Amino acid sequence: MHNDDPDNTIWCRYYIDDFATAKVRIIHIGRGKYKIIDDKEGGRYIGKVVDASDVSQFEI
Repeated sequence: MHNDDPDNTIWCRYYIDDFATAKVRIIHIGRGKYKIIDDKEGGRYIGKVVDASDVSQFEI
């Protein structure tokens, strides 16, 4: 089971479609899937599960 501790999460860019992106904090939940646990969009994407191909530009 994953832990929502900030040490196990990372900020990155989530690609919504060809034109829109959002800055989100994700945690790996297995099999190339990530759960968004925070975002800079007022919580719009929190709880959404996304595929690894939808995220990039990781900020360490």
